[in-house]
Amino acid sequence: MKQRKTGSLVDNKKRYALIQELTQLYKAHGYVQISIPIYEPESDVKNGNSKKSVRFVDPTKGILTLQNDPTTAMMKMLQQEKLNDVNKFCYYANTFGYQANTLQEMTQIGLEYYGISEAASDAEIVVLAIKSLLRINKEALVEVSELRLYKAVEAIINQMAPDPERVRFLLSTKNIPGIRREMLPEALEALLIEYLGCTGSPKEVIERAKRFIENPLFKKKNALTQAIHYLEEIVEIVEAYELSSYFSLDLTIFGEYKYYNGIFFKGYLKNCPTEICSGGRYDLLSAEYGKPIPACGFAIKIDKILSTMAVKPIYRPNAIMICEHKISESGIQIAELYRSKGFIVDIRSYQSEKAAIDLALAQSVENIVLLSDKTAKVINLRKDEIVKYPIGEFKGKVSVTFKNESIH
Repeated sequence: MKQRKTGSLVDNKKRYALIQELTQLYKAHGYVQISIPIYEPESDVKNGNSKKSVRFVDPTKGILTLQNDPTTAMMKMLQQEKLNDVNKFCYYANTFGYQANTLQEMTQIGLEYYGISEAASDAEIVVLAIKSLLRINKEALVEVSELRLYKAVEAIINQMAPDPERVRFLLSTKNIPGIRREMLPEALEALLIEYLGCTGSPKEVIERAKRFIENPLFKKKNALTQAIHYLEEIVEIVEAYELSSYFSLDLTIFGEYKYYNGIFFKGYLKNCPTEICSGGRYDLLSAEYGKPIPACGFAIKIDKILSTMAVKPIYRPNAIMICEHKISESGIQIAELYRSKGFIVDIRSYQSEKAAIDLALAQSVENIVLLSDKTAKVINLRKDEIVKYPIGEFKGKVSVTFKNESIH
């Protein structure tokens, strides 16, 4: 059995800095951070892919499974706590599974919104998915689908296609020539080709979808009309956040997990060939563990981001590096004062300003303070700003020079 090598120290620094940045974003929108168990009893695992699961035997607890789907773990915790109100959680967790007979350990970060089933809550997670990707790279895109429409098409495929599984595969790969070669009933072929056109600009796709559901093969048009209206509401909210440039509709996509039942989406970054983010609505999942609870959320695959060149520099906004040619009592006192106010402070000696900046960049530090006997030069690496203070004035401004945005 092969095992994926542990990431480099540089990757681990990037991973932690990115997790901090995204967690801060989610907390700003009212999400509470919680921890996810690293393993659970095999009997509790109902939705993961059993072929990919990693199992081991504990002498006292029996067969256990390493975590491979934090969404189901959070749902079980929610049911155990019997929480009935609206709850918004964020997390980061390591997940484990087999890929091509290789044991993979991956890090993912995500959020879950429980207790409300409405377009506004779905739109919020789409907006946060977009904002998350934009924190990483400005060339980002989130594609959204409505699975009620996909499932209606799938039901027709199952009824009319000689080989439904193959047709579903051709549909998932958007293989129009392949669909034409299948010798399908003419009405089904026309339906599928029109369906594959339901992708692109949200407003244009909405209009195409309204025409598409008028096809006589659909029997429950009211439900499909409601689904399209639901998408329209989500589009309006995303537009209100002025994020339309990073948002499109693709009504043909669907999720790996069967528990999704409403909207579903995938997020992409330039230079990354596969999605790094996916999520949607999964109201049906909670019923498997107890009381039905409306739920939606998404997860971002951190390791996929780190493996691309699309990652922008990520800074810890609550981190300061104080640099002196020779560490002094005055520098130590300033560092201790900032630490007492909740900042992360590293104090270092340095030979040149360039060396200090390179060191701060390697440590994902946003602010550098270059101290001398007479001045304090403050460099903000993220904003590319420099402010110089007389040392006496700087000491008097210590409590207000920086804004503490600690997420701890």
